[in-house]
Amino acid sequence: MGEGAGSDTSTIRVQKQAARRLLNALPDVVRIAYGWLTPQMQEWPSDGPQRQRARDAARRGLVEAGYLTDTELDELTVWQATTAAVARLRAKAGNLLPTEKRGQRRRSGRR
Repeated sequence: MGEGAGSDTSTIRVQKQAARRLLNALPDVVRIAYGWLTPQMQEWPSDGPQRQRARDAARRGLVEAGYLTDTELDELTVWQATTAAVARLRAKAGNLLPTEKRGQRRRSGRR
């Protein structure tokens, strides 16, 4: 086994981990883009600029990454936007992500 083979396996493993983390975080990013607040963000002053900056940054990140468009963010519900963003992430990540949906368990061959 050459030096590059182990490196390729390590790179793929890191890419898979990153894709799974993004898949898990994406629904929260969409919610923030719609103005929802995480528990940590709820501690920010209601009249402070942090909330608007977080919302704007989430929207900009979703658009720049190609997960949603500005029009979709304006017209879709949170649920629809989350579904679209996750589908686009899965399409981009290809075989790096498992095909099962979040919350589903794989069946083992044992009974």
